[in-house]
Amino acid sequence: MAFGSGGGPAGERLQGVGEERLEGELGGGRVNELRVPVPNRPGIVAQIALALGEAGINIVDMALYPAPDMRSGALALWVAGEGSAERAAALVADLGYAATPVGGGEG
Repeated sequence: MAFGSGGGPAGERLQGVGEERLEGELGGGRVNELRVPVPNRPGIVAQIALALGEAGINIVDMALYPAPDMRSGALALWVAGEGSAERAAALVADLGYAATPVGGGEG
């Protein structure tokens, strides 16, 4: 999938929603962000999403942030569940991409 305008992150759309309510609505626990620098090539989003889905990791939201030259960018993923960002980072690393959990990751 090539980079486009991308959607807004869950945090922006859910701004002002209490963490307890968010956790209850998602049923998967705390939501954590993961950033993955990726090349701009067809299938990259699908490859990563499929790997996480097969591992049972719920992607609550995602956004693409293209680099100015449109050759690469960052894929931001918000995943639900205790330890999900760390598990997702390890799975993404197995695909050959660096991934960084953003924030405290406490839950």
